Parts: sequence; structure tokens; C-alpha cells
Amino acid sequence: MEKVIPLLPRLKTCTISTFGTADPLLELLKEDKVDIVITSKKHVTPGIEYVKLYDEQFVLSPLPGWKCLKRIV
Repeated sequence: MEKVIPLLPRLKTCTISTFGTADPLLELLKEDKVDIVITSKKHVTPGIEYVKLYDEQFVLSPLPGWKCLKRIV
């Protein structure tokens, strides 16, 4: 989102942002109530094209006192 939202004004259109989880947003797309949905969850739905923009990465940061944890990656 942080890469896409700043680019929206370049479209020179009226932009209304709706935030939520993937399933309700995709329902709005199927009902033709929105033109685009940006989500990290891939759906295979007839008539809806999925384009991967980038990989999402999560980072967990333990408290300093948690020395017993090991690096996973």
C-alpha cells in the first residue's frame, strides 16, 4: 500500500479509499462497486485479474530480554 497510494493522484481521477479485509473488498469488486482492490491475498475469481505488485514481508521483533529465541531465517 505504501508504494501504491502515493501514485494514485497521478491518475487524475476522483479516488475514494476503502480499507478492510480481502474478502469484503473483493465482493465490492465483483459487485462492480469499486474499480480496483489492492490486497496481499490472491483470489482466483472468474472475470477478475490478479497482478502481483510485490512480495509482502513480515518482521517479528522480540523484547530485548528474550535471548532464548533463535533466528528463523
